[in-house]
Amino acid sequence: MQRPEGLNYKASLRAALGDTDEARVAALANRQERTIDALLARMYGPDASRREITLLADEVGLGKTFVALGVAWSVLMQRQAAGLAAGPVLVVTPHAHALYNKWGREAERFNSLVAPVNGGFEVVSVQAPHELGDALRARKPQLVIARMPALSGRLTQRSTSDLAILHWLFHQPGFELDLDARVRLVGGRGGEFCREGLDLRRSTAALKAAETSWSLGFTESHIAAAWVRLKMTDTLLRARMAEAFRSAREGRAPKSTFWDDLRELGRSAIGQRIPHPLPLVIVDEIHNWKNAPQSWWRFQHMLGGRVERLLGLSATPFQLGPHELVSVLGLRRCLSLSKERAAFLDARVLELQSALETAGTTGSRLRDAWGQVSPADEPAIAAAWVHEGEASALPPRLQEAIRAARVVGTAHRALMGSLRAFLVRHRRDVSHRAWWVGRESAPGQDTPSALGGAFCWRPGLDVTGDAELVHYLMMRAVQEDTGGRGSTTIGADLGGSYDYFRNSVLIDLMPGRTPASSAYVRLVDEATGVEAGHEHPKVAVTAERTFRAWLRGEKTLVFCFNVKTTEAVLNAIRARIDGHENLVLSRALNCAPDAVAQRLKNLQSRLYNYRQAPFLLFQDHPLAGPTGRVPDRLRLTPDCLQGIAVRLAQGGPPDERGRFDRRRVLATVEQYLATRWQTFPDGEDWLGEIARSLRIGVDASVLADSAQVNTGTDGASLSATLAGADWPARRRREIEGLRGQEPEPLPDDAEFVDGGGAVETGDVRAWRTLLDSRPGRAVLAPYIDNERLPSLLSTFHSASMARLPAVLRAIAARMLRRMVRSSGFLVRFLLEDPSNRPALEDEGDEADGTWTRVLHDRWSASPAGGESARDRFEAYLEGLRKATGLALQIQAFDDATRNLQTAARVTGAVASIERDRQFTGFNTPLMPEVLVVTTVGQEGIDLHRECRHVIHHDLPWNPATLEQRTGRVDRIASKAERLQLKGANTLDVVVPYIAGTYDEHRFRVVQGRAHVFEVTMGADYAVDGHRQLTDAMEQDAEDDIGIAGMAWAALPEAMADDLRLRLEAE
Repeated sequence: MQRPEGLNYKASLRAALGDTDEARVAALANRQERTIDALLARMYGPDASRREITLLADEVGLGKTFVALGVAWSVLMQRQAAGLAAGPVLVVTPHAHALYNKWGREAERFNSLVAPVNGGFEVVSVQAPHELGDALRARKPQLVIARMPALSGRLTQRSTSDLAILHWLFHQPGFELDLDARVRLVGGRGGEFCREGLDLRRSTAALKAAETSWSLGFTESHIAAAWVRLKMTDTLLRARMAEAFRSAREGRAPKSTFWDDLRELGRSAIGQRIPHPLPLVIVDEIHNWKNAPQSWWRFQHMLGGRVERLLGLSATPFQLGPHELVSVLGLRRCLSLSKERAAFLDARVLELQSALETAGTTGSRLRDAWGQVSPADEPAIAAAWVHEGEASALPPRLQEAIRAARVVGTAHRALMGSLRAFLVRHRRDVSHRAWWVGRESAPGQDTPSALGGAFCWRPGLDVTGDAELVHYLMMRAVQEDTGGRGSTTIGADLGGSYDYFRNSVLIDLMPGRTPASSAYVRLVDEATGVEAGHEHPKVAVTAERTFRAWLRGEKTLVFCFNVKTTEAVLNAIRARIDGHENLVLSRALNCAPDAVAQRLKNLQSRLYNYRQAPFLLFQDHPLAGPTGRVPDRLRLTPDCLQGIAVRLAQGGPPDERGRFDRRRVLATVEQYLATRWQTFPDGEDWLGEIARSLRIGVDASVLADSAQVNTGTDGASLSATLAGADWPARRRREIEGLRGQEPEPLPDDAEFVDGGGAVETGDVRAWRTLLDSRPGRAVLAPYIDNERLPSLLSTFHSASMARLPAVLRAIAARMLRRMVRSSGFLVRFLLEDPSNRPALEDEGDEADGTWTRVLHDRWSASPAGGESARDRFEAYLEGLRKATGLALQIQAFDDATRNLQTAARVTGAVASIERDRQFTGFNTPLMPEVLVVTTVGQEGIDLHRECRHVIHHDLPWNPATLEQRTGRVDRIASKAERLQLKGANTLDVVVPYIAGTYDEHRFRVVQGRAHVFEVTMGADYAVDGHRQLTDAMEQDAEDDIGIAGMAWAALPEAMADDLRLRLEAE
């Protein structure tokens, strides 16, 4: 099978990268297309090279999802072209809603940007078993995206399924039971499982109920087929079921697994309703199935033996050791294979396992031999590696190192031959990464521990002062509590935060089993409490680094293990941010710290009150076009102003003192202009041009429908919309993006009284006078001559706004208000510089003018060398533009406008909708700016567009997890990558582990595992560690010194290159 013509990966990459570097776009697109070809060749090639299970193990951030979608599209299109059965392709995602939703959005983007016009596939997303069964029965080329509960979740109408399965079993040979035994089997349950319900005369009704059920639909034949299928996929389940019936027959209760097994037979029966095999199943993050969890077995029960090809996606196909890679390949048991093909794959996996073991053994030998090599030996080894004859002249210790390296090379060539057949992996350039490890993670350090992909050893953070005392007291408490026999893991308990420690270990220790241990426990309690007045050393480092990045306007992603630690870290970060904001605001507002909140509220209200001038700062003027100002020939004339005044007077006179309703004036002006422009050609042309991009009233689902691409795009339709009596209210919703929960004052549209055309002359004169005044002309600025535009959108972002449809312009306007009303924005972008602080008053037109001037003056200024507000919001608008036509992405942006917190956290306790909202917002230039997460944020989530700082506050045991975490912000089109192309900045990866504690032990273990993982997955071979220097070895390179008396030598470049496994697509 080959990739059909028509896929356009360049289009998706241009949209993602937002640049015009065609050479770079072409190179990336070529790599993705080659990868599709390589995967198809492996899965559908000749018998000797074919692997029905194949892994795509590209490093994090290289676009595995889009490649997999290309494979799925190729399989569906080729089968359709060949006249084969058109069963759907299934994508299985982990439980996380964020990853499940991401697949839906990516499939939407694939259809829009990559697939040929009108040549994409239908996408169906499911989350329940009955939904999955219904979707997979379709005989058409569609993509079914299933969240894990669709396979492993609870069956709907479970009792109906249970009863039908029981009655079917009662009639099978060897499963016959008398009525008393049947009652014993079900444990005396009542309801449908009472004696009457278990009577065999009820079997027909029970089976009919399942067949006619809207969520089950299986028949006797489906149950029978499922029972036969389980003989191949799960013989243990059949054996347990037989044992349960035997127990009931012998007067004993069945085991507790009986009901679960019964329901799995029901799940399998649902699977038997699918009339065709599945041509391809794609399992995302397939490493989660390496130990055959319950979700895997439920997949087996429903679909086992019905899958023709399996494509697994994982940047980390093993975590703790290469044996897990073999376990992942064990998932081939779900495939529909002949005995010959099954035996063939079994043999190839055994060959791979042997090659992995040999590579591991030879690697250990090389690491031991390399322990005798110093940095000063590197030139001699490099020469001897290239010219073998020179090795004989070297000392024996160096000869042994070279011999060990050559053995590794032989082992790796054998491994590569076995591994490449099952796996494709591409590495990404990580030269932009800067590692800040241990002591060098402390704020104020100027030089990173390492650059690039090296996860090297460095001394840890020192624990001194009160923090050191805490560790000592904890050690003594444990030792006294166990009579001196216990071993303490003080770093494991104290390494993350005092909050976690106090809510776990300390509770278990209190009050202590001996008087001595009780005394120490009380001291520990006192030393780690709030009253102690000192901060956990690692929490302090994480919080300070995050705060300093925030001051520069940069985002930070923090990973923790424990919920209590996330709380402690978040509180420490917020304390620094809040303290800084309060200090700056109290000075700027010239008030006491406790009055800041109310003063700030007063200032915010004047910014958003539509009866005050600052309201115009956030207004969008869609009729003004891409320059923010209409052409001369379309501008308002004195006669126009008179006509507008007449319309406004129908609702009565304006309020006094200039506190008039600016929203109503804007709506009336737009109504008047739309009607006037329809009367002459230039006006009609302008309206048509505006309508084509604005598409007012067209929702996201219509924008995504190519068949309705011209909906609402003519000037007459736009004019009719604006002329409607409901336009003032619609403008509030569809242009300003206001909703009921907004902090802005509610509109007073209900106060508008339509005078039916009868107006008072005095009211017309008052409105005309107002329109000629300075406040009035500010409202009319986009449509008259020589008036400064008060709107930030019109002044700085009009061209970008003009490229957005109304539904996205409304989101942009809403987010602009949210951005400017943030105290963090006011502090960093407006008030940090004392020379540019406005006269912050609560009343008066002069204060309004000051606010307008300062916002305009400071909009393009950069806080502490970071991005300006203009750059930040322009980047946000670019993200909105890329979402045009993508209904799911637009909905995600819309949901993210609800984010109000500068620093947020996401844990397993956070609702899925809230998680998605925080993740989406963090991936924009706006809220939140700090995100503290647990494991729920470490896989499959895109958080890279605006963040280049990641802190591994709690180090995971698995190096693969470390890479998955870092990969959230290190992906194609990441901020770090964009800045690198401009020759600026890096991706900061911070590992603040504590020296001399269990934290350091964990670090050393992870570092060693990282080496094995990287080498097996095709990284440059390296021997990393630290070793004791002998007197004969030179200590000449400070960068190679770990701590006093320790150093390591790097492998010569040619040697490392020769030993590297090459797993890229051909």
